[in-house]
Amino acid sequence: MQNGTMLQGFSWYLPADGKHWQHLAALAPELAHMGISAIWLPPAYKTVDGASGVGYGVYDLWDLGEFEQCGSRRTKYGTKEDYLFAIKQLQQLGIQVLVDVVLNQRFGGDECEQVPAFEVRS
Repeated sequence: MQNGTMLQGFSWYLPADGKHWQHLAALAPELAHMGISAIWLPPAYKTVDGASGVGYGVYDLWDLGEFEQCGSRRTKYGTKEDYLFAIKQLQQLGIQVLVDVVLNQRFGGDECEQVPAFEVRS
């Protein structure tokens, strides 16, 4: 495909009802029919805000809505099972899935630790 069309598959203000992955899975045929060739998904992992965090206040990169942490099992967007199903539905219809993963933000540790820092002048 020469000139594909990518859709941002989320917005900051989505409801925190845990149904976004289900909604995208159901919407996949319509997106494919419209000519969407790629979709950008929000961060899927658990945030410090549990079921209401948008994905940028990282708590656990490995929890995609599978473990009871931060007050909920699911994330704002749904469960791990819903997420994987939505990706499968989109890919089966030829839609490339791009996921947003934020590796540099760590807001949600259970403990605090002292980390020494040294000024380096060059």
